[in-house]
Amino acid sequence: MGNKTRLLRRSYRGTISGKAKVINAYIRQSAKQLFLLAENFSGHNSSIPATGYESINEHALATDDDIRLMSRLSHGIARDINEIKSLRRDDPSAAKQRLRGGGQQQVTSRNDAPSRGAQPGHRPRHKVEFACHKCHRVDTPEWRPGPDGPSTLCNVCGLIYAKRERKKGDSTVPTFGSHQIS
Repeated sequence: MGNKTRLLRRSYRGTISGKAKVINAYIRQSAKQLFLLAENFSGHNSSIPATGYESINEHALATDDDIRLMSRLSHGIARDINEIKSLRRDDPSAAKQRLRGGGQQQVTSRNDAPSRGAQPGHRPRHKVEFACHKCHRVDTPEWRPGPDGPSTLCNVCGLIYAKRERKKGDSTVPTFGSHQIS
């Protein structure tokens, strides 16, 4: 193997490890935010003493905004984990380590077990599946933004949501030639 090939491999590994470090930092930050949010609405660690039914209920349930934010953070964490998995899958040194055994015992779950019809040498892909926040569909040609943030609605629900938002915006803005009779 030539020096140029070694240098390219080293550079590629450095790029992958750099991306992985950035993604790990995103995961860590999102997990901290998610923890703080959950801690705020759970009431478990609340410093406000419960004096009656009203004060207990005030901290028992999260608001819709809290739930949306937690959902976005959770989806972001899942996407980042999936990105790390794909980086590991694409990394040639990680592939060699997997072939050699890597000195680590692999734990398999029901989802990791190869199917009966699987070809030898091919591992099934593991995907983090997202579900549409409206219809709970998990497969769609394109994920679209919704009221809960980016990539939260399937293609159909996202198009419907965008159309309704456009109509809502159009109905509040007077157009040229529109008359209001009082």
